[in-house]
Amino acid sequence: WGACSSSCGPGQHSRSRHIIRLRSLHGLGCTLELGMTEHCEGDMDCGKLDCVWGDWSEWSGCTCSCDGGQQTRTRHVAQAPAGGGLPCKESDKEQIAPCNTQKCSLTNCRDGQWGDWSEWSGCSVSCGGGVTFRRRRVEVMANHCGSEPLGKNSEIRYCHVGVPCSRPIDCELSEWESWSACSGTCDGLRHRARVVKTYGRGTGAWCKGGLRETAPCNPAEQEAAPEGCGPGPAKDCVFGEWEAWKECSVTCGGGEHTRSRSITQHAENGGLACEGPLKEISECARQSCGDPEPKDCIFAEWQEWGACGKCSGQRKRFRSIAQYPEAGGKECDLTNTQEAGQCPRKC
Repeated sequence: WGACSSSCGPGQHSRSRHIIRLRSLHGLGCTLELGMTEHCEGDMDCGKLDCVWGDWSEWSGCTCSCDGGQQTRTRHVAQAPAGGGLPCKESDKEQIAPCNTQKCSLTNCRDGQWGDWSEWSGCSVSCGGGVTFRRRRVEVMANHCGSEPLGKNSEIRYCHVGVPCSRPIDCELSEWESWSACSGTCDGLRHRARVVKTYGRGTGAWCKGGLRETAPCNPAEQEAAPEGCGPGPAKDCVFGEWEAWKECSVTCGGGEHTRSRSITQHAENGGLACEGPLKEISECARQSCGDPEPKDCIFAEWQEWGACGKCSGQRKRFRSIAQYPEAGGKECDLTNTQEAGQCPRKC
């Protein structure tokens, strides 16, 4: 703590501290006070002290430049009574006076004007659809009887909407293999298979369809039963339930995962055959391998304050984006690129 401001009677002393390390990106800022002030008593007895008013402050600026405004000044108690001293005489602590009472001239009114639009900013993303913006600032401030400039101070539009993030490649299946031999001389099955010839990428078409098919044989559909296949009650073919999808064959660059089912009851004696695939395929992990490290969006420093729209109104300042996000980094909040403040000039 510093020394007491008074050698006798009540006074104040204070202490302060400073920041030794600023926060880094995403770190927490300092929120507590940098200085503290406390009441203290001087070491000696001041004896009897009467109350004393301090001097008046300078008059404040006028609230209007014409047609009448107000200005104020204040004062405070410089010495509080102590040791039985007399209190301050009852008097004003604040005074108000008229100012700029002359009539406003309508012939010298000046309307506010916008400056030129800035160039469109870079797109927020390099592919897949983002946004870009441009701004303008007040170049000429309206005076006491003029009008503020009309219109927007910023515009936003979409960009790179139709730009794919990787070259689109359609998935392609191979041709079906030849049918296998029949599994039995009576009420058998035959099957055929195919594989993924080319894996899809980006916005390319996905592969759809089965990888394995079955068909009845001995007899085939619309055929009579072979000689020697005895009569009996007809039994239809029945599929089992689908298994869960298997894990993807790769973690990036395009792969596949499959699911299968089996036949729990084969068709017999003219029953209906099973129709449909025994194995299905679906693509997965289309994202590219070896992508660079993500970079977060970073704001540039604030620009200087623009001109006021009108005296006693508001002024604005802007900041641009120094680094746009890359490879999935965090995007900047575009609503945080402008800031409004009170105009320092009073009408």
